[in-house]
Amino acid sequence: MLKLENWYADGILVLTDQVLIIEAKVQATPGAISQVKFYWRQALRTADLANLIGMNWTPVVLWAEDDADVSNFARGEGVRVEIYTPHWIADYLQLVQFRNRIPAPQQVTGEPV
Repeated sequence: MLKLENWYADGILVLTDQVLIIEAKVQATPGAISQVKFYWRQALRTADLANLIGMNWTPVVLWAEDDADVSNFARGEGVRVEIYTPHWIADYLQLVQFRNRIPAPQQVTGEPV
């Protein structure tokens, strides 16, 4: 089946002096920087947002876990970086880390049947 792509930012926040276009990830990834810049471009061409075009638009990546190299890269690309680490994130990361693991093969002992 063909997958429908949803080209939407995780958030668009309209403030009095600017519009924040936000892409959020648990872990900092360089791909999120491209995503938010793409969504920014798309938003500026969206008829429903035409009344906001004259405002200052700021692309923002939001991470739960920071990575200094990725964050510095984002800032160098003109993307604002915000870090928000909710109290439950450690439990979530542990769950995700072990969710897709394949169990180790069982050691076969004894004689074949």
